[in-house]
Amino acid sequence: MIKEQSYLEVLEYLRNIPNTNGINTNLIRLLTERALRKYTEERRPRYISEAAKIEAVKHNVQLNINTHNGIHKPRKMGVMITLDHCNPVGELVDRIMIKNNIIKDVLNDNFTAIITKNEDDSLNKLGYRRKRGKNGKKYSDCYIEAGIQEKNY
Repeated sequence: MIKEQSYLEVLEYLRNIPNTNGINTNLIRLLTERALRKYTEERRPRYISEAAKIEAVKHNVQLNINTHNGIHKPRKMGVMITLDHCNPVGELVDRIMIKNNIIKDVLNDNFTAIITKNEDDSLNKLGYRRKRGKNGKKYSDCYIEAGIQEKNY
């Protein structure tokens, strides 16, 4: 696992490139997004929905997901779950690109939850696939609106 400090340094470096070298902003955003995704892939999900727990019990599967790759075994056993970035990565990239935002705060908001495929579909239908910060909403407001009951994992 790559240390958090290394991610902080890389993200700070990426944020400063557009102002110093004139490199294409889209490339910087892509690299920043990939670093954020890699960070969450290496970490345990923070939350799990009640429906995801029920889905696992229904298939008699013990969920022991400590990294992103841990989701594959339950899926192969028929458990219809997914890992959701509670705060969409695109929104986190936007926050990192703003110079006065503290990158560590953004990284702390970069976490996932284990939810069911149906819950993921509900979020998407409500328009929350890529944007959840509309009108000052937090991810938890969007989860409530989609009927997702989350618990610490």
